[in-house]
Amino acid sequence: MKFRHCIAAPCSFASSSVGDSEMLATVACKLTCRIDERGVLVPVALDQAWPLLNEPSELLGVTLQPDVDFRRPDVDVLVVGPAVTPGGKPARAMKVQIECGQLKWEAAVFGDRVWIVDEQGVRASEAEEFMTMPLTPERAYGGASSFGGMALMDGMNPAGRGYVAEKAVAGGTKLPNIERVGELVRTWEDRPSPISTGRFMGGAMGFTSSGPLSVQELGKPERIGDMAERFMQAGLQSSPLELTCPAKKLGAELLLRGFEAGGDLRWKLPPVRANYPAVIGEAWGPVAHVAVGALRSAFPLAISRIVALPSHRVLCLTYSTSFRWMFEREQAERSCGLVWHGAWTLDPWADRAEIAAMDARARAADRAAEYGRGSAAGQGVLP
Repeated sequence: MKFRHCIAAPCSFASSSVGDSEMLATVACKLTCRIDERGVLVPVALDQAWPLLNEPSELLGVTLQPDVDFRRPDVDVLVVGPAVTPGGKPARAMKVQIECGQLKWEAAVFGDRVWIVDEQGVRASEAEEFMTMPLTPERAYGGASSFGGMALMDGMNPAGRGYVAEKAVAGGTKLPNIERVGELVRTWEDRPSPISTGRFMGGAMGFTSSGPLSVQELGKPERIGDMAERFMQAGLQSSPLELTCPAKKLGAELLLRGFEAGGDLRWKLPPVRANYPAVIGEAWGPVAHVAVGALRSAFPLAISRIVALPSHRVLCLTYSTSFRWMFEREQAERSCGLVWHGAWTLDPWADRAEIAAMDARARAADRAAEYGRGSAAGQGVLP
């Protein structure tokens, strides 16, 4: 299938056979935006945009899976950056929160601590002061220990810290810096479920230490199918499953609390799905127009990944859709054109005069742009 686009953003098309005569394709585009003083998303120029990922990549210690993958069921909400104390002043503990519609995530953050062993028993040292703290799996509960001289690893999060196999080796062991609010470490024998904004590589990739999503519960014969499904999803998502959300359950705003010294960040999100055919108001957003022989269809793209970098005030949104078609050799035409409908703005309910001005500037830039790098307004006809 021939792929063309006229969107001023990185776009991608991938297809594969799913049968003798059936094909499946996924189309995606990635929008890189800066956040203005109103919390509104402003798309950056094409030469400043993040590329679409076709293979796993590392970003500040976070592994991102490919953008184009039809198997990923939910939206990744990735927040890349450390916790930042209020006002940028030293603190020993704080909370961080991420909210977007149905997604609600919260964690407690502490300064560096170690287990102290003395005549009173085993106790945690006072937390050291900090101003920023990484929220990666290495700072969550887990890690390595030993028992009777034999090395042991925590099966949930081998990369973490805080795991103690026996009292004799507790002294000097670092405690986790990021913990679940309802599962704070009280004693060296505690085994809480690790929590992090980054993806785990151990059992915590898809399971918790206790409760309905624990290995013990999901391993029961009547739930073995749930275990396989959850583990497969965990392998496809870039963020922990707690930071994924069905597209239909995303909210209109992304709340980030504890990621900037100045206070809460509230970033307005564009519609989850392109408004095409127009249901309310004008048509808006990226749409794949597909031709197979005499057949014609249009597939609106929807958000499949959100990557936020609070310290840089940058938000990346991946929109994608998948479709299938029957392959026949006599078909004269097989093409997919990705078009942006409506004004090139990520706030379709913004002031109409402002939209018109942005649209005019985009159209003027398009006239001087080469094919495949222009049509910011997305109104041109594919050649």
